[in-house]
Parts: sequence; structure tokens; C-alpha cells
Amino acid sequence: MHRRRFITASAGAALATRPSPVSASQPRVGAGDVQRLLAKFTALVASDHRYGGRLTIETQASALTEEALALQARGTASQRVRGALYGCAASFSSSAMWAAIDGQRFDTAQRHFDRASSLAAMSGDSTIQFRIWSQGACTATWAGRRTRLPPTT
Repeated sequence: MHRRRFITASAGAALATRPSPVSASQPRVGAGDVQRLLAKFTALVASDHRYGGRLTIETQASALTEEALALQARGTASQRVRGALYGCAASFSSSAMWAAIDGQRFDTAQRHFDRASSLAAMSGDSTIQFRIWSQGACTATWAGRRTRLPPTT
């Protein structure tokens, strides 16, 4: 009986002295960071509505994508926040794609779509994934790359 208490007490002491997995050098990324990104995105979308598919809109959307991914790498976050950051990055890449489409830069739009669809998959959010794939279908149509279904036999 005393041996069990000793082993339990030793294990508890060892766990108590173990350093925390979250170090002070890694900041915590939270929902507030996601909200700040979304506020920047709202301003970008308003600019897009005013000016259309300018290269500056595409560049700003790509920069927001990079900012969201930098937050992923910079600190620790819950799985929910990580998914939200990937969802934001997918939305930002999607906006870059739309700006490229508006500017008739279809090859660039395809690259943005590829990135957006990958990020949407990493978000785990089926709504974002569906939206990105729907937008990709529009991209293919506008670029004149409709795929034809094979004939049924």
C-alpha cells in the first residue's frame, strides 16, 4: 500500500515539474486574431465592389492569405481557431481568384483556385469547400475550359 502511494506521488511530482508545452515564446492565436483578419477582408471586399478586378485587389487578397498562414505558424491555437484561419486563407485566396477572373488573368485565377481549394480542405469546413469548388466551376466556365462529361453507355 505504501509503495502505491510513493509511485503515485512520484509520478505527480514529475508531472508537476515538467515544463508546459506552450512556451512564452509562442503566442496564443485566438478568435480575436481571426476577427481582425475578417475585418481587413471586409474592407478588401468593399474595395473590390467599388473598383473591380484590379491587380491591387488580387495582391491584397494574396497578402491576407499569407497573413492568415503566418498566424498558423507563429503561435499555438485551438483546433477550432486553426480551422477558422485556414477558412479565412481559403476565402482570401478565393477573392484573389475573383480579382484575377475580373482582370481576365485566367491562368493566375487557376493558381488561386488550386490554393484556395487546398486551404478549404484543411479548414475542415464543408461550406467553404463547397463555395470554393462552386467558384472553381465558374472559373473554368469563364476561362472557356468547360469539361464535358463522357457519354454514358
